[in-house]
Amino acid sequence: MRRVPVVATRVTENGHWLGQARIALGIEMARIRGVEDSEAGLVTRFLYWMTKRRLGHVILPFRITAHQPRLLRAIGEMEMGQRALETVEPKLKALASIKTALLIGCPF
Repeated sequence: MRRVPVVATRVTENGHWLGQARIALGIEMARIRGVEDSEAGLVTRFLYWMTKRRLGHVILPFRITAHQPRLLRAIGEMEMGQRALETVEPKLKALASIKTALLIGCPF
């Protein structure tokens, strides 16, 4: 990970440090180092491969989440569920939304 140049440091009147302003011109700014391919387990490497195939590279939030395999799995399941929503026809989605609103008493 590359170091980000420090633009300014904010300090209060009491001398407490508030943080550093950084330039975010396409430079990674994560505080946690992501799991590299060589450090990843078998399942995580497979997920990296799938992500590279789909996006062209492994995004940093995905690498950071790989520190917690259960969280990585849960996020993957959520993504698959969201992707499945794209396969339902818009008319059917609208009909389901109306039926759900009627069942719970929501006016919208």
